[in-house]
This record gives sequence, C-alpha cells and structure tokens, in this order.
Amino acid sequence: MEALLSSGKRNARKRIVVVIASLFIGILLVWTLFSNMMIGLTLPRVVTETPAPGSLDFNFQGTSSLQPVLEVELFNPSGEKPTEILAREGDVVQKGQLLVRYDRTAKEQQLELEQNALKKMKLGSKQLQDDFKLAARGDDAAAIEAARNAMESLKLDLSAQEKRIQMLQTELTDRTELRAPFTGRVTAILAIENIPSNGADIRLLNTERGMQFDIQIPAGMAAEWTEGDAIKVRILGKDSRLVEGRITKMEADSRKESNMPEGSDATKNPASEERQTTKEMVQVQVSMHDKSLRAGNRVQVELTQSAGGDTFVLSRKAVHQDRNGFYVFTAQSRPGPLGNQFYASKNYVTVIGEDDQRTAIAQELWNEDAEIIVESSEPLMDGQRIRF
Repeated sequence: MEALLSSGKRNARKRIVVVIASLFIGILLVWTLFSNMMIGLTLPRVVTETPAPGSLDFNFQGTSSLQPVLEVELFNPSGEKPTEILAREGDVVQKGQLLVRYDRTAKEQQLELEQNALKKMKLGSKQLQDDFKLAARGDDAAAIEAARNAMESLKLDLSAQEKRIQMLQTELTDRTELRAPFTGRVTAILAIENIPSNGADIRLLNTERGMQFDIQIPAGMAAEWTEGDAIKVRILGKDSRLVEGRITKMEADSRKESNMPEGSDATKNPASEERQTTKEMVQVQVSMHDKSLRAGNRVQVELTQSAGGDTFVLSRKAVHQDRNGFYVFTAQSRPGPLGNQFYASKNYVTVIGEDDQRTAIAQELWNEDAEIIVESSEPLMDGQRIRF
C-alpha cells in the first residue's frame, strides 16, 4: 500500500513538472512570437514591383522664336533730312536699289561755290602766263623765276581745287542717297520725310541667309544629330505647317536641369523620395530659308527617341543615385528561425533612359522575377531587414 502511494506521488510530481515545463515553453514561444511581431512592426514597410522587359519612348517638344541670320540698320550718310522715302516696310529690294533720297541743297551750293572758285583760278592762270612771257623777254632773272613759281603754285592750286570738286560730286551722289547693300527685305522704316534723324533710317534683312532660332535639346537626343543635318520644324500659328531647317551649330549648354533640391543628400533618400536627376542639355542653332517666314514667328521642334533592346522598364522612383552611380533596392528572402525573412539588397544598374514616370535599365544579370523596391516607409540601407 505504501509502495502504491509513493508511486502515485512520484507520478503526480512528474505531471506537475511536465505541466510547468510545458507552460514555460509555451510562454517562451508566445514571447518569442510576440517579440518577433513587435520587431516586425518596427521594420521599414516596402512596396515592390517586378520589372518588365520592354522599351521606353522619350518625347521632346521645344519652342522658340525666329530671328534673322543677318539684319542690319542703315544710317543717314549725310546728316541731312530725308526728302523722299522710296521703300516701304515688307518690300523685297535688290542690291544697290535706291531706298531714301536726302536733301542735296547744301552740297549743291557748296559744289557751285567750288566750281566758281575754279573758274577764277583758271582766269588768273591766263594772266600769269602773260606775265611769264613778258618777263622772259627781259634780262631780269629774278622776275622770270618769280613768274615761273607763280605759275607752278597756281597749277597746284588748280589740281587741289579740281580734286575738291570731284570729292563734292561724289558726295553729292553717294551721301545724298541710301541704297541697299544686299538683296533683302525691308523690316522697318524709321526715317520720316523732312525730319533729320539721329539713328537708323532703314532696317534691312538679308533674305539669302534666311532665319534662325536657338533651342535646348537633351544631350541624349542631340547625340543623334551633327551640324549640317536637316531637321523638321513646325511653324506655329493659324497656318501651321512643317518646314525643313538645317542645324548650323551645336554646343554643350552650361546649364543643367535638376529636380533635386539644393542641400539634399541623395545617398540618404528613402525609396519613396524622388532621386536626384541632372539632364545634360545641348544648345542647337537651326537655320531656315523659307521666304514666307518672318522674324518673331513661333516654331516648334518635336523629337522621339526609343530606348529599346535588352532593357527592363520600372518605376522611375525605384531608381536612386549616389556618388558611384544609379542603383535599386531588391527584396531578397533568407530563411529565419520562424520562417523566411526579407532584406533590402543594393544593386547598381545601368540607366538607358527615362521619362517623368519610368526608367529603362539594362537587363545585365537581372532576373525577371526580381522584386524591386519602389517605396519604403523610411530610408533603406544595404542588408537592412524589411517587411511588406
């Protein structure tokens, strides 16, 4: 009987130990699960996407205004008031064509005075010749020399006076008329008849050189062009049409477009923030020779470029940038004590192109099933544990 009681007590103690051990293990298990749950709640929450193979089309549209390649201002050559304006705004004129006549009165009067002075000199020349002949009959050497010197001096005066008259005659023709220095179109009449002007009287555009405009094009698109290439340009307005232009100059623009606020640190941006982007631009000059074009006409250039080939397309906000280049975070699964755990893995990529919403990257060693982190609740680090 005592043996049975002793055995029962031992069994009861064993059951108590088993119950206590089970409760302890259960509490540990619950505590572990609770701890993991609490730790999981503190992990960055992420949103992922799977990159899709494909291509990305980039569109560019830029506008500018036409300016003359060569437009000159023609000034009053004499300072006199205009007496007759022969050209009108918009006229197409030929090289050498008379545009404006100026008052000739003062120059004509001066020319008449100089011509009368020449006549008087010639009359005096006849008298000097007679004096020389008379002196030559005598024996007075001094008188002969004086008469000869007087004649030589008069010849010099006559020559100078004749040159003065020739200059006045030239001025009467050249400096009382304004002629077109080249074939072109009159863009402005600034002269007013019978009123002296202090500035230009005519503004003339060289139609043979045509029009031109400058526009900034993304460097990636401009790389397909070289100086001398033809390019289609749309003339904006009521009668919109396409006109062929020709690239005359290309040069890198010192200005760059960036969407990163000054003072920000791209290396610390969370995946949900917009990464730093800097677009290289190229200044392109295009000339056009359509005679119907006018200065100030608005023009538009439309370009399309495809980033195709072996590329993946993903959300633009999934791609980040640091000093070493562009990179993305992928979600990688690793086995843990209570199942799989996920970690952020930093991977550098080659960006082929991008628009405002999407980015094309080279496929390289990418797996099509890779989960790319698009957004996160806080900044990520390489190897950091994450949750969905």
